[in-house]
Amino acid sequence: MLIARVGAPLRNVDSLCWSAVEECFGCNSWSKTDDGLLVRVIPMLSYMIEDLNSSVVKRVMTAFMQLYMMAFVYTVKSKSSPEDIKEMWKALHETKLRAVDMLEAENDGIRTMAIKFIEIVILAQTTKEPV
Repeated sequence: MLIARVGAPLRNVDSLCWSAVEECFGCNSWSKTDDGLLVRVIPMLSYMIEDLNSSVVKRVMTAFMQLYMMAFVYTVKSKSSPEDIKEMWKALHETKLRAVDMLEAENDGIRTMAIKFIEIVILAQTTKEPV
């Protein structure tokens, strides 16, 4: 389901999903109360990352930086339907690929956000060595 078309102004985004995006900028615990919200927001954000407005792309990358670790843990520990998990993981995978493409963006802010996001992905997916 396509919620926001590429280049569409933010006011056209479904209000439930946009309020969830706004919450993720102010609170890191919102997905702990409603795991289903995380599964719905991640695919929506992956569509928004294709927006033509650089400030939208930077905000979406910031949201992904905050949500990636929670989504990674949720994927491992989830008891929800496998189809929801597959869709969310596919959106995360597409976002990782898009972030790699953004490393060559002309906009310095977008490049910086892409580097930070990739750093978080590496940290999340690296196993910790025993001390």
